[in-house]
Amino acid sequence: MLKRILIALSLFLFPFFPQESCARPVRLVFTGDIMVHDTQLAAAKLKGQSVWDFDYQFELAKPFLKGDAVIGNLETVLAGKERRHTGYPAFNSPDSLARTLREAGFDALTLSNNHTFDRGSSGARRTAEFLSRQGFRLAGLSVTPPLILELDGLRVGLLNASYGVNGEPPRGEGVVKANFISKEFLERAVRELRMKGADCVVACLHWGDEYKPQPNEKQKTQARWAFEAGADIIVGTHPHVLQPIEFRKDGKLIFWSLGNFVSGQRTLPRERTVIAAVDIELDGEGGCRILQAGVVPAAVLKAPVKGREAANGFVIVPAGMENARPEDEAKRAAAVHKDVLKFLKITGTPRADGFWNVPQAE
Repeated sequence: MLKRILIALSLFLFPFFPQESCARPVRLVFTGDIMVHDTQLAAAKLKGQSVWDFDYQFELAKPFLKGDAVIGNLETVLAGKERRHTGYPAFNSPDSLARTLREAGFDALTLSNNHTFDRGSSGARRTAEFLSRQGFRLAGLSVTPPLILELDGLRVGLLNASYGVNGEPPRGEGVVKANFISKEFLERAVRELRMKGADCVVACLHWGDEYKPQPNEKQKTQARWAFEAGADIIVGTHPHVLQPIEFRKDGKLIFWSLGNFVSGQRTLPRERTVIAAVDIELDGEGGCRILQAGVVPAAVLKAPVKGREAANGFVIVPAGMENARPEDEAKRAAAVHKDVLKFLKITGTPRADGFWNVPQAE
């Protein structure tokens, strides 16, 4: 009996004991909204076949989608072809998108956003089940348990919640539920992740005003809730445009909005995005320390494709990869990259890994 009591006590206290530092820093990579509009569907569909190939969109981004965990916001559902593949306003994408994202480097996806129930509760359930079978770690729904990423001795807890969903959320017994942002949810979710041993907590929040380049007052209040609850990093999505990045004096980090990672939305500023990388380590006191944060500016360009149902598709062109595209596209991408850095107030030159440092407030 005494042995059982000691084991139970050790399991309860384990997350609160300081750990030895990792042998090396751990890198988290984040992207913004992964969307599939009708134009993207047509550009992915091979002529005369029921095959959708999205690989070309991500080819140039792959060198930067490398880390201990690569995390993106999936703003579509995979409800199956019998539910009809459509873009906006009610998304349902081909299953082949999941394979493309895995091969591109993604490890984890957040699923709580305003399009979660574009095919109802059953569509959300099928999305989570299918992605799990493809090897993705998931967060944001009642059918996705609290997510702890074990990364070379450092445990990262990931929570995900949305401001709401389009229309009324499903109701009734047994339906899938999405996480919604509230002070109570954030406190409960962070506490649960810490109890499960999280050294670092990342809050992925789907929030804000669409197409607005600055966070609104509600975002600021919700960010305060998240940090007060114990989050270390906040990653925002939903506005479809970039918003500022703040690497705070207290060592906390917030990406107010990463914009669209890929979409069929045209015109600036919706065509500009970043791939973000955050390097962290254990702080020796049961928490984590952010060593550095960096971004790679990227442009989502309209580009010709062959053998598809559409003549033009969409390609993510990160800074440093411009020369892989024709001259006119390369010039446009370079202009977008410059615009991104100016907007984020980031100066200097990229590091050896291609990322620009995000300065920490003094």
